[in-house]
Amino acid sequence: MRAAHPEGTTADDYVAGKQRAYSAYTGAGQPDQALDLPVSSYTGVGYGLIVYTKGPLFFVELERLLGRDTVYKALNTYFHRYEYQVVTSQDVEHTFNEVSGKDLSAVFHKWVGDFPDTSVARTLPATF
Repeated sequence: MRAAHPEGTTADDYVAGKQRAYSAYTGAGQPDQALDLPVSSYTGVGYGLIVYTKGPLFFVELERLLGRDTVYKALNTYFHRYEYQVVTSQDVEHTFNEVSGKDLSAVFHKWVGDFPDTSVARTLPATF
């Protein structure tokens, strides 16, 4: 949005709209779920609001806390480090911690949730 509308108001309006939608969803008593859940854990509407609305708002929150330059640097580092790989939310958190020099575990826990152990080596049966 910023690249397409560098004057800022359209991007700011877009973010404000996402914040209103997310607040309306949670304000209506819908569950505020973590981002790092299997797809089957969400309802149809919940999936859209949590993944496609709360997810981008999480990056807005990181930008508020760390500054745009740090977030862009962390995203760039993450992209180049894990390009064409299967990654976890922990990989995102570790990259942001490293690049920012801060412990962002509380922020990630609040927005993303707990990290299930998703490594293939530990989830396959021993006889596989």
